Amino acid sequence: MNFFSKMWPAGAGRRQMRFIMVNGRTPCRQSFCALCCEPIGASYLREIETQLSYCDDKCYAEHCIGAVMAIENHARAS
Repeated sequence: MNFFSKMWPAGAGRRQMRFIMVNGRTPCRQSFCALCCEPIGASYLREIETQLSYCDDKCYAEHCIGAVMAIENHARAS
């Protein structure tokens, strides 16, 4: 089971697209991965809500895990 199927199981309510995988197209201006700061190449992942670009699914997954942990820590502190 991969990260995405754990975060959004198939039967879990309404499905919403959260990201777009772009293949064979570089961004108009030079862009860098929002997590690791590597230059974005011809294939990358773009989060729909924030328009942030990630160099691959691993960086996007790390971003999601970090965001979930931050929310959990904030909830515990409240």
